[in-house]
Amino acid sequence: LCLQSKKPGRTLELARESMRLYREFLDELGERAEFARTGSLAVAQTAEEWRGLRAHVRRLKDAGVEVELLGKRDARQLEPELSERVMGASLAPGDARINPLKLLAALEAGCERLGVKMLRGCEVKNVERADRMLRVDGKSVVEARKVVLCAGAWTGELASRLGIRIGVLPRRGQVLVTERMHEMLRHPIITAGYLSAKFSTRRVPRAWAGSLSVEQSEQGSVLIGGVREFAGFDIRVSAGAMRDLAREAVELLPRLGGAMAVRCFAGLRPYTESGQPVMGEATEWPGLFVAAGHEGDGIALAPVTAKMVAKQIVTSG
Repeated sequence: LCLQSKKPGRTLELARESMRLYREFLDELGERAEFARTGSLAVAQTAEEWRGLRAHVRRLKDAGVEVELLGKRDARQLEPELSERVMGASLAPGDARINPLKLLAALEAGCERLGVKMLRGCEVKNVERADRMLRVDGKSVVEARKVVLCAGAWTGELASRLGIRIGVLPRRGQVLVTERMHEMLRHPIITAGYLSAKFSTRRVPRAWAGSLSVEQSEQGSVLIGGVREFAGFDIRVSAGAMRDLAREAVELLPRLGGAMAVRCFAGLRPYTESGQPVMGEATEWPGLFVAAGHEGDGIALAPVTAKMVAKQIVTSG
């Protein structure tokens, strides 16, 4: 839940509102989901990255985000495990972390308490108009006056079956997970290269050289990610990406060189060329609402997305 990983503009404003809503959101769910305001650190390892990070921090400050630049010494005082190659960092003290698996479980339980029926393992084959209703065809047929299309990276493909063009594409991420370790990180850490890869509008197949995110869970495992690549709907892990992540993580945090990797996984982010999520009612299909295209910001924007789309649904005709 990182404000300093957002560009000033609509996504940043949505993220700020979402961060404000998170406490209320979790209280309503009755689950903390390991939410903690730890702050976050973005680090620069080259002179070019340091220049870019300083410019990014200026833009964030102009947008009202609480963030400060730290020299090499101060950065290593905050995170003693950082390597000597780190030239400086930016600290956003209001940023937080959360366990997305626990958040998802809490959301499912909360929905079921309110009488929502979950159809798990049910692939949506089609959505079509039937009289004044929308018919969703999966293992069973569900008819409703209002339907929310929030299929993540698959949203664009499903929308195309309805004759609607929504520019959402799958962009694969990969994560390497270590064994549990004694506390070594006080903050989630991203590199300046991570910001460059995230903000890039170039549709290159692979964009992760120097792009790294590292976070230690409450249980002690260290999660290492940062991969962004266009590989269709392939959710396999690649040996090359794991090798790159491991090497760059050890260069940034040398202590990880003695850690054992215990698992790895991949997933698909819903990417849009604009870098903005797509939310609202489809003009071609009244009653069909879209909530997709958040790419790597879906967890950060979850509360504000829920609030906005719910309001649109109840106030629509």
